[in-house]
Amino acid sequence: SNRMISVNMTARKMTMTSPDDRNWSRIDANTILHPATNADTLAEQGSTIIRSGSGIRLQDANGHEVIDGVAGLWCVNAGYGRKELADAMQQAAMNLGYFHTFAGMSNQPQIELAERLLMENKKRVEIGTMAPLDEKQAEAQLASTKAALLGQRSQLVQTQTRLKNLLSKNYSDWWNVNLVPTEPLVATPLLVDLQTSWANGLELRPDLEDQRLTLEIAGIDLKYAKNQLLPQLDLSSTWRSSAAGTGLRTPVSREGFNDSFDDISSAVDDWESPFWGVNVTLSTPLTLMRERAQYRRQKAAKAQSQVILKQNEQNIMVDIENAVTAVQISFQQVSATRQEREFAEAALGAEEKKLEVGKSTSFIVLQLQRDLTTARSNEINALTSYNLNIANLAYLEGRTLDRFDLDMDASAVEREGSDDNAEVNPLLLPYISN
Repeated sequence: SNRMISVNMTARKMTMTSPDDRNWSRIDANTILHPATNADTLAEQGSTIIRSGSGIRLQDANGHEVIDGVAGLWCVNAGYGRKELADAMQQAAMNLGYFHTFAGMSNQPQIELAERLLMENKKRVEIGTMAPLDEKQAEAQLASTKAALLGQRSQLVQTQTRLKNLLSKNYSDWWNVNLVPTEPLVATPLLVDLQTSWANGLELRPDLEDQRLTLEIAGIDLKYAKNQLLPQLDLSSTWRSSAAGTGLRTPVSREGFNDSFDDISSAVDDWESPFWGVNVTLSTPLTLMRERAQYRRQKAAKAQSQVILKQNEQNIMVDIENAVTAVQISFQQVSATRQEREFAEAALGAEEKKLEVGKSTSFIVLQLQRDLTTARSNEINALTSYNLNIANLAYLEGRTLDRFDLDMDASAVEREGSDDNAEVNPLLLPYISN
C-alpha cells in the first residue's frame, strides 16, 4: 500500500508540467472538496487528472501510468476497460434496461441471475465457504418465488381476459392483444363528507327512485279501490232539435223534394222544435265483498311499499357510511404501505452492501428481497383498494355516470348513428388511448 501511494504522489507531481492540466487542476481545487486530502497541498500542487484506465492501470493526462491498488476504492474490482462488460451493459440497455416483477411480470436476465446465484451458492457449499442450510434455504426461496410468479401470471391472464371482454364487442379481435397500463396507479386525495354522501344517495339512487314510483302507483291503486266501495252515480243529458211540423208527413214529389229539404234544414237550424233530457242513475252494490277485498289488498300493498322504501333508504345510509369509512382508512393504508416499501428498499440496500464485504449471506438478502416484493405488492393492493372504494362510494351515491361525465341519453344518440360493428364500446372511447 505504501508503495502504491508513493507512485500516486509521483504521478501527481509529474502532471503539473502540462499547462492544460494545470488549469483543470486549479478549477478542481477551487470547486471540489476532496476527502482524505491535505487542503494546503491540494491548493499548492493541484489535483491529478486521470484520463483513462485499462485493467489495473490508470493513465493521467500526461500519459504516465499508475497501478490502482484499491480498485477505485473497491468500486472497480473487475478492472478498467473491460470490453465484455461494456458490451453486456450496452446490450442490456438496448434490449431491456429495467423491468419490474409486479403483477406476475418477470424477465430472463433476472431469472438467469437468480439461477446463477443459486449455482454459486452450491459451489460455495462444496468448497466449505457456505453452510448447507443457507444453500437449501436459498434454493427453497427460489422455488417459492417461481411458484408465486406462475400464480400471479395466471391471475394476470384472467384479469386481462375479463377487461378485454368489457372493452370489445368482438372478443376474437382482442384475444391476442396484450394490455399495458399507460398511467401509474395513484391515490388522488378525495374529500368525503358523510352528510353530503347521504343526501346524494337518497336523491340520486335510481333504485330508490323506482321504489318511490312504485309507492306512488300503489297509492293511486288504493284510491281507485276505495272509490269502488262508494255508490255509483251516472249522469247523462240529451239536447237536440227536430223538424216536427214542417210537413214531412205530406207526400213530396221528386220535383219538390229540394224545396222541402230546405224547409226542414231551416227548421232544425232555427231550433223550432227543441228537445232536451237529463238521466240520473244511482247504483248501490249489496255486498261489495270483492271490492272490499281488493281495497284491503291494495292498502296492504301500499304499506308494504312504504316499509320496503324506508328499509332500503336505511340500508343505503349504512352502506354509504361504511363506504366513506373504507375510503378514509384505505387512503391511510396507502401512506402506510408506501413507508413500508421505502423501509424495505433501504433495508435491502444496506444488506446488499454487507453481503459485498462478506458480512451477510445470500439467504438473508433473498429474504429481504422477498420482503421488498411483499411490501410493493401491499402498496399496489392498497392503491387498488383505495380506488375501488372510491368507485364503490360513487356507485352507492348514484354518481357513477357523473363521476366520468357520461350522459346516457347523448351516448344513446351516438350509438344509434355509429357502426354496429364497432370494436370498442362507445362509452369507453374517451378513456382509451389512441
